[in-house]
Amino acid sequence: MASVNNTSGTGCGSAGCLIYDGLGRIVEIDGSSTPVEILYTQLGKTAYMNVTTELRVRTQVQSNDCFSHYALAEAYWLKGMWPDFAQEIEKKLL
Repeated sequence: MASVNNTSGTGCGSAGCLIYDGLGRIVEIDGSSTPVEILYTQLGKTAYMNVTTELRVRTQVQSNDCFSHYALAEAYWLKGMWPDFAQEIEKKLL
């Protein structure tokens, strides 16, 4: 799915910028805090996901993917979630 970022500023407001896909649906809300992605399936709008949720699902599906574990650990670090950070670093190193 190709996303089109509305860089002209018309989709940006006090709540942040809206990023649309090729069908004109909002796929990401990029606010001042953590960006939120909107997942669409054949059933329609299915889930709202932040980066930690997306990476947590990815590490469960592809448990041998070191990059996903590292990215998730980094996201935990940036959010100050120290026990979760330590757990992901251990998974990456072992």
